Amino acid sequence: RARCWGGDFAATFATAKTDWQNRWQAVFTPGNRIYSGCLPTLETDDQALRELYYLSVASLLETERDNFPEFKQCFVGEDPEWGGDVTWFWDYSLTSLPYALLNPAVMKNELRHWLTIDWRTCSHFSLINGKPEGNWCAVNPYAYFLSLDRYLTVTGDFGFLSETINGKTVLGY
Repeated sequence: RARCWGGDFAATFATAKTDWQNRWQAVFTPGNRIYSGCLPTLETDDQALRELYYLSVASLLETERDNFPEFKQCFVGEDPEWGGDVTWFWDYSLTSLPYALLNPAVMKNELRHWLTIDWRTCSHFSLINGKPEGNWCAVNPYAYFLSLDRYLTVTGDFGFLSETINGKTVLGY
């Protein structure tokens, strides 16, 4: 791919730029083709606040991935510079509100997955194979509850609590 891209770098760069501009617009557009939700736009005369908000969104998008076998669309829960192939429950909960707003369908899928692997026994899971990794962390129950609360608050999808996963309802967990 590198040889192909390098063969016509200007065209490759122009395509990448257009793709990112389209993705950026989708982030703030209801009913877009990329995400199941969208983020609100911020209208303010405060330049510093506007910059903080939109750079935060850009930072969130930096962690987006769409190339894992188990998770076709997700946000990595570790620094992308260090591999970015796991989701840490604590990290996920810290950004669960924008996840719930931007991509509630993907978030629901990840919340389901947490229950299939028993988040009470690990600190994170692999986005490559979906398996639990690391040691249990005391914050896990809070991280799951906070993420679930934000999903339910944003979507109003209280039927999710009645969904059965491994013979037990989400509410039962």
